[in-house]
Amino acid sequence: PPQCLKECENAAFVPVCDVCENDECGECQTCRAGADAAYYSIRDAACVSDRQYGLLASVAFTTCFALSGLAAGHLADRLDAKRLHAGAALTWALAGFLPVIYPSFSMLVLARFITGVAEGFNAPCAYPVTAYHYAVHERASANGCYSMGTYAGSALSTLSLLFAMGVGWRQTTTMACVVGIFAAALLWLLVDRPPR
Repeated sequence: PPQCLKECENAAFVPVCDVCENDECGECQTCRAGADAAYYSIRDAACVSDRQYGLLASVAFTTCFALSGLAAGHLADRLDAKRLHAGAALTWALAGFLPVIYPSFSMLVLARFITGVAEGFNAPCAYPVTAYHYAVHERASANGCYSMGTYAGSALSTLSLLFAMGVGWRQTTTMACVVGIFAAALLWLLVDRPPR
């Protein structure tokens, strides 16, 4: 919560549902508990420890992302890459709603698994569409723009922390999911389907 920034500046994060072992994190935890920390932080709402957060940020997502990329490439070679991409973007956006509905560690794991699988379709589906729309001598530039957009989007995602401080994590997550659904619809409606 914004009102606890001073108390929490150098304190280790301990969810408000857990016991804090020292005065430094205790002061932060007490402030967060009194300031409705579950409104601002999904980690407090779902009672996610640092260890659990590490699992969510790494294994739960990365394993699914890496493995689904292999399957996505195989499918994009045989099916309509545009539709696969739009479907994956929609799935990715809808997975974000799961912890909004029921914030818990198990729901976050499920959402991260689904998001990892869906995001794994991004590059394998984008490359054939790019190849269809751009001549050979323009593809490197087009793929560079695609790559830049991927990383710019990741950088912009840090703005969600600022939004969460203002409107809470549930509304921030819901807004991001709505934007994802809109992007999936635009992809479905406006991008030409490459021939197979």
